[in-house]
Amino acid sequence: MILTWLHISDIHYHYSSYESLRLREEFIKKIQEISNNTKIDSIFCTGDLADKNGDYSSELADYLESIAKSVGVIKRNVFIVPGNHDHDRNISKNILNNIYKYYDSDVDNDGLSELDVNNSINRLSDDDIQTLKNSFANFIAICNQFYENGNYNINSNVEKRTEDNFSVININTCLYDRSSDDRKRELHVGVKQLYKCLKESNVPDSDIKIAIGHHPTSILSAEEKKRFLDCLKSNNIHLYLCGHKHKPSFIYHSEYDIHEIICSYGNSDDYSMGGFSVGKIDTERNQYYVDFFNWKSGDNWVRDTTIDNCDETGRCYIKGTKYKHIDTRKIVIPIKLFGPKISNREISTVIGEDYEIFPYLSNEIDVNNVDWNKEVEAIKKFANLVKMINNKQINIFSLAPIPLLISFGYELQYNSELFLYQYDRDDKRWVNNNNTTCPKYSIFWKTKSRLFKKNKLIIKICTSTEISDKQLPMVGKADIIQLSLDNKKLGYPLYENHYRIMLRDLFDKITNSINTYNEIHLFASVPAGMAIEIGRKIQTGVFPKVYLYNYLKGEYTNTNIING
Repeated sequence: MILTWLHISDIHYHYSSYESLRLREEFIKKIQEISNNTKIDSIFCTGDLADKNGDYSSELADYLESIAKSVGVIKRNVFIVPGNHDHDRNISKNILNNIYKYYDSDVDNDGLSELDVNNSINRLSDDDIQTLKNSFANFIAICNQFYENGNYNINSNVEKRTEDNFSVININTCLYDRSSDDRKRELHVGVKQLYKCLKESNVPDSDIKIAIGHHPTSILSAEEKKRFLDCLKSNNIHLYLCGHKHKPSFIYHSEYDIHEIICSYGNSDDYSMGGFSVGKIDTERNQYYVDFFNWKSGDNWVRDTTIDNCDETGRCYIKGTKYKHIDTRKIVIPIKLFGPKISNREISTVIGEDYEIFPYLSNEIDVNNVDWNKEVEAIKKFANLVKMINNKQINIFSLAPIPLLISFGYELQYNSELFLYQYDRDDKRWVNNNNTTCPKYSIFWKTKSRLFKKNKLIIKICTSTEISDKQLPMVGKADIIQLSLDNKKLGYPLYENHYRIMLRDLFDKITNSINTYNEIHLFASVPAGMAIEIGRKIQTGVFPKVYLYNYLKGEYTNTNIING
């Protein structure tokens, strides 16, 4: 079974600063990119839709709907719990004050205050419970507007839902919340009701169970925290998702074998920056992890590499007795910006089942309207993440514009354990190396009589199709060196070991005279894997700036500069 979820929290929709509005707009774009590469099954929203129980406008419901639509999740698989800003304390203050009166007056009485609070909660009448629930009226109304069925409900403080072989426990951690000050909260969530609900569950222990609430366990009173975690453990719940802190965390409670995943803020202000996470449980490959993202002010959504217990890419691995993550050495990076996605079957056919996907998160490119600055910057950032992956075999499956792939390869020129896969159009499969003889090719200078007389060099690499001199904007103003495959064919050469031989030969010849030039203009009609290898051959500190060109409708146009 594979379950992938989007976790958001603390939206506080009333904030409408420029930064907040831009964050929301770019957030929708980012999760669309993610869903293009990874199917999102569910959305978990862990509270504080609004601020101080106000501004539950129809725009908020519309925003929630836009999130669901952008990742293709039906509303039934959007799970929402309230936060401390989602209820009216004025409605419930008398009941809450009565619950906590012993606790306030007798904090240090050998734990008796804890017992008094729990007894008070357990003695609440149905009318009192209903009054507490009434304090969430505005929140429930906006949820009903979103779901469009008027059926949103948390019975007492817990709702159990079973969907598609997994169970979600919605916990209203705010039902007995009486303070806005975390230092005074010492929160109780009503573990008895939680325990009762879970015991009534008929979900098999082998199925996935996820609990979601607003408050992290650090907000609970000491004894309540122990009871809460023990209750989850005894019911084979190993994941608890929450928010509230406006700061992401990934905590493993080893004693209880429970991972607590705290989501960041759904907004941007002076208090904190935005963030969200995407989690995955893959029981087929025994791979379980959470990817964290944060909002980089004035820029975009990026992977959050600051989380404790995460790796260099912002990924935290779920480990324990329930989810025994297998730490594979094989990383698969699909960079496919044209056509259909690469299936797991296509990948496993060539490298086996033992691998982990680290996708390039970008939308499919419209070749007629490419924002090269944006795309080049995005692939550079991604390459910087790839460079941080240590002690792993990196396998790249690519089909994207040639200048982008050259730029990507340039950033990875010092990565040693890297394997490039190319799609074989005839056999309809991905290939890497082959023990056949390298196809015949030639390398020659086309301006021998004027060699070394100009400060510009054109590099032509023609293996898939011919590149006519008439197509080159620099002809007559630069020396030319050309690598040409004798028998050109679209997508050729196929094999990494073959085009590495060709490129080593070419770049050895270029390097011998590289000091003569202060500019290089690179034109390439090559397969995707070879384009990455070209970028890896452009040595930083040795080569001058290199202009890259894209072919479209019979013309080559400059896109970007590398090594500049």
